[in-house]
Amino acid sequence: MRATVSKLNVQVGERFKLEFKFDGNVKKFSPPDLSQFKVVSGPNQSSMSQYVNGNFAQSMVYSYILAAKKKGKLKISGARINAHGKAHPYDDIVMNVSVGNAKNKVANQSVDAKPKGGNNDLFIKASVNKRNVYVGEGISVTYTVYFKVDIVGNEVSQLPAFKGFWTQDVEMPKQVKVYSATVNGVRYQAADLKKTILFPQRSGDLELDPMHFKAVVRTRASGQSRSIFDNFFGGYKDVEYIVKSKPIKIVVKPLPEKGKPRNFKGDVGKYKLVSSVDKTELTANDAASLVIKISGSGNLKLIDALELNLPPDVETYDPKITDRVSVKMSGVTGSRTYEHLLVPRHAGQYIIEPVEFSYFNQLMMNCSQASSYIQ
Repeated sequence: MRATVSKLNVQVGERFKLEFKFDGNVKKFSPPDLSQFKVVSGPNQSSMSQYVNGNFAQSMVYSYILAAKKKGKLKISGARINAHGKAHPYDDIVMNVSVGNAKNKVANQSVDAKPKGGNNDLFIKASVNKRNVYVGEGISVTYTVYFKVDIVGNEVSQLPAFKGFWTQDVEMPKQVKVYSATVNGVRYQAADLKKTILFPQRSGDLELDPMHFKAVVRTRASGQSRSIFDNFFGGYKDVEYIVKSKPIKIVVKPLPEKGKPRNFKGDVGKYKLVSSVDKTELTANDAASLVIKISGSGNLKLIDALELNLPPDVETYDPKITDRVSVKMSGVTGSRTYEHLLVPRHAGQYIIEPVEFSYFNQLMMNCSQASSYIQ
């Protein structure tokens, strides 16, 4: 394991690259104290696997693009990794930072914000798992940036609005993972920027509008000679590009009317229903808890409370709702639980009718109905 920088002697505001390398599988990376530096980009994670002398070897790199905030001897310390059940600290790095000549710094490193579009070396792409769905049926979309250039700074400058959709984001790792990918036979570095599950709320043609991605790309300054001294003394410029994904058309079909149950409210997915009460014997004006649990896959958070067919002398109140959902690219799964308080106002024997829940199963292409007797 080793920590390296692209240069030890820099000027205030001058960018340099910091890398932490490790051979093997890292369970956790703890970043260093970078309070004296501006983080232009990172932490970025990349990995490489290869066969060496008949053995499978893996190496990982965590990298940053930094710029010093002030002059002096600035220390980079505190980085460590957890691997093989132990914590492994990296050696400290001391940067020599000077004020320098602002005129020379601008000549060697500049930002040109004129280019607005990328090329085949830098682009962003949206991918969906299906383009023809029913109202309420889940769609997974991933936004990925592909590049073959040296990116020293980046940000998502505009997120898609997802008009006409209910959305649930898939949790992304705190550290961006860079991996190799092939597009049309060309090898790229790639990073997933956003993953979301979409639920269309109306029928018709809906469009996923573009995501805008801003990247600062380091290129060789024009007019410079290509000698080995260019890399030592500078001779480059940073060019800002703004790229965007292509819009995607989604065809949304209305839910079929044929065979639709009376209590159908438009829920789509695959579910099961259970219900229970915490006690069956109580005194007048005492409260019992009726718990109704719907579990399965679909847009669970949009399922309304089910209708209860209660005797006139039994009062109830708005239920307490508990959601336990997992959002992954395969879809939204989990449960939604409703807890109702039931209060009988008079003594007697009361019968609570079974609760019913109707939903459209897009896999079976029909409406299904789940019933549960109170237990």
